[in-house]
Amino acid sequence: MALSNKLWTPILVIVFLFIGMSLIGSYVYVSQKNEVEAGYKEQLTSIVNLKVDQITSWRDERILDGRSIMENSSFIYDFNTWRKNRSDERAKARLSSYLKDNFVSTYETVLLTDIQGNELISANSKPDYLHDNLRMMIGEAVTERIIILSDIHSHSSTGLIHLDLVIPLKYEDAIIGVVLLTIDPQKALFPLIKAFPATSKSAETLLTEERDGKAIYLNELRHQKNTALLLQIPMTDTSVLAVKGLNGFEGVTTGYDYRHQAVLGAIKRVPNTPWVVVTKIDRDEEVARINQRAMYIIPTEFILLLSLSLVIILYWKNYQKNQNALLLKSELAKQHAEKKLSESEFKFSAMFNSMSEGVALHEVVFDKNNNAIDYRIFEINPAYEKHTGMSPEKVKGLLGSEIYHTSPPPFFDEFVNVARTGIPYLFETYYEGLDRYFKISVTSPGPNMFATIFMDISERKKFEKQLAESESRLKTLSEATFEGLAIVEDGKIRDVNNQYAEMYGYELEEIIGTPVATFVSPQSLDVVAAALKEGREGVYEHVALRKDGTTFPAEVRAKHIILGGKRLRMSAVRDISERKRAEDEIKLSIQRLEQSNKELEQFAYVASHDLQEPLRMVSSFTQLLAKKYSGKLGADADEYIHYAVSGATRMQVLINDLLDYSRVTRKGVALGEISSSVALGKSILNLSKKIEENHALITNDELPTVMGDENQLIRLFQNLIDNAIKYKGTDTPLIHISAEKKGNEWEFCVRDNGIGIAAEHHERIFEIFERLHSAKQYPGTGIGLAICKKIVERHGGKIWVDSNQPHGTVFYFTLSGKE
Repeated sequence: MALSNKLWTPILVIVFLFIGMSLIGSYVYVSQKNEVEAGYKEQLTSIVNLKVDQITSWRDERILDGRSIMENSSFIYDFNTWRKNRSDERAKARLSSYLKDNFVSTYETVLLTDIQGNELISANSKPDYLHDNLRMMIGEAVTERIIILSDIHSHSSTGLIHLDLVIPLKYEDAIIGVVLLTIDPQKALFPLIKAFPATSKSAETLLTEERDGKAIYLNELRHQKNTALLLQIPMTDTSVLAVKGLNGFEGVTTGYDYRHQAVLGAIKRVPNTPWVVVTKIDRDEEVARINQRAMYIIPTEFILLLSLSLVIILYWKNYQKNQNALLLKSELAKQHAEKKLSESEFKFSAMFNSMSEGVALHEVVFDKNNNAIDYRIFEINPAYEKHTGMSPEKVKGLLGSEIYHTSPPPFFDEFVNVARTGIPYLFETYYEGLDRYFKISVTSPGPNMFATIFMDISERKKFEKQLAESESRLKTLSEATFEGLAIVEDGKIRDVNNQYAEMYGYELEEIIGTPVATFVSPQSLDVVAAALKEGREGVYEHVALRKDGTTFPAEVRAKHIILGGKRLRMSAVRDISERKRAEDEIKLSIQRLEQSNKELEQFAYVASHDLQEPLRMVSSFTQLLAKKYSGKLGADADEYIHYAVSGATRMQVLINDLLDYSRVTRKGVALGEISSSVALGKSILNLSKKIEENHALITNDELPTVMGDENQLIRLFQNLIDNAIKYKGTDTPLIHISAEKKGNEWEFCVRDNGIGIAAEHHERIFEIFERLHSAKQYPGTGIGLAICKKIVERHGGKIWVDSNQPHGTVFYFTLSGKE
């Protein structure tokens, strides 16, 4: 009985211990469950943030590629040159070389088109690439003058999944063409999304967006094949993580995936896109890990409870056993701490391996006197191999002097100082072996250790070099020109060349930052102020003001440019004093010439008009002499009288023609709409007797209505047809009149089969009194074609002879069409 009373106490203690341990076990299980879930949530959040950053950086790189093309002035200049002259093979070769060298390795299709989307130059184009949706994108890029990166989509013909980058090409404020770049996301984007920087049987990253009321999966999925752009989930199924993200949720939550499998996932939207990124893991895997931990907790509690029970029961029997129980408890605590450390190392490893920057961990190597002599790499991340091409097997464990073949190794003193002091160090360097520039950050993770974190900045350095070269070329060009060049920002001078300073009489330092109005005469301030306010481009004139107060007429050519990301105004100023003086002299000369021409016309009219009466008297009396005394005064007298009559007759014809010539401008009526066909008919009627006598055949096409003076147009046709009959040759005269519309003018053609005109005389025949034949061969005064020329010029046209006719003559002249 006494023994039973003694046993009740340890039994009650054991019961209370069992209850307490059960509560503790439950608490530990819940804590472990929460800890595992929190770990997964933290891991998924880190990974989704990483993926969004990687996708954003990848898109930014594509836009940067487009901007490098859009701002490449040499490429755009070559394209504009070749566009105007397709036979310029050198320009075309430079265009093709630039596209192939810079973009073929990155893009599936590299294509240069006009603004309608018609293919011009292809670096690696594939058949049937230019579909309707792409042409719409081209139209939008041309209209909006922006770079467009399309969404992920499949080709309408081939079904291939791709993205399109559309870059408009601007030349002198006009879009002249488009560069098209095609990206295969299967190669360039999906591997980036698919890579999961942690070990898991079910974990997955996916990209989705909403189309037509459905959540569509853009990338290839881990658990289902051939799903990109094909697998769709209705937006009404709000239990699916993709649908939750597309409805605006961001963060960590539970739900279902496309298999309707319960999952834990992190959701985040990619900025400036319709895309949502989801990183997830099956709840089964999460629960399995919790249960795995529970399998450790339960035996541990059982062993601990059994040990405590044995200690309580046998306390008075075996003190050593009690000590063993304490040691067992200590061991279990150690195991728990090791698990914590393992979890921390897992998190570090996930972050270390997922960084896009290259990371290398080093330890300083000392000699026997504790002097730093070298450093050794003991760990690198995957990005290190990507940036340097050196794999872990090649560099881990090697000394810096062995890797870089120099002793001490590069930046030895700086690295050792960071390892000793813990003070971070940041610098940029060029590595000749890889032909790359790196930005390197050095920190110390522990005593005598340092970590180098480096980023490849080669592209940035390349752009900086190109910018410096471009600015140098611009400076050289600006100093070589004869014009004054000024860059204006917010109405003030930002930069000028030496010619500008000399033109206005200032030093360069005096001009920078000075308002534009300082260099403008008060009488032109309104003109310049309006041009600046309206942002007007093009050419205008104003009166410029020098430092000494003198003025000069200036011509300004203004154009907007993009410099340093800012929209600035470039003005090219030219002193046009000499040109103005020359223009004034030309105007004065024109006025004098016009006055002289009027006086000459007046003289020709008066001379020809006043000579008519005395010439008629001479002609009448010589004809009377011929009638009365013919055959009575001898042969010589008859011959002399004949010469006098003939001369008077020719003089009469000449004076009449000269009078007609002067009347073209003096007696012409105002130009109006007339039928050239009617005018031709009247001229043929006037020449009907001559046409009949020479059996001439005159034909014509349908002739237009033109602006003209009908009487003068009749005279024009009449003179040309009369000439064609006069110089007919041996064949029957064939004359054809036609007209062809060219722009705002009609080009008339009068063609005959006569004796023709030698090419060396084509200019002479339109001069007054110019004859190619004697009066005995062909009668006339040499004024007929001069009258034709004057009539055509009064009508604002021109007249000429075809110089390439093997037979006959072809006269061309132009007249304005009806208004």
